[in-house]
Amino acid sequence: MDIADEISGVTDITLIMDISTENVVTGKLDFNSDRSIDVTGTDTYNLTFMSGISGYAGDFNASFGK
Repeated sequence: MDIADEISGVTDITLIMDISTENVVTGKLDFNSDRSIDVTGTDTYNLTFMSGISGYAGDFNASFGK
């Protein structure tokens, strides 16, 4: 999803990860972190939980490119 035009002048973005009871994750973006959802991701991802692991970790990658 290309949001380059939408974030011109935006200095703060909050990434919100909603996780359903079925462990499906949907990402949402809040431009300017004003508690309003500006973009909802079009893809969803399934989480897999493993036993024996203490805590959870993840990452989010973003890049600028042409």
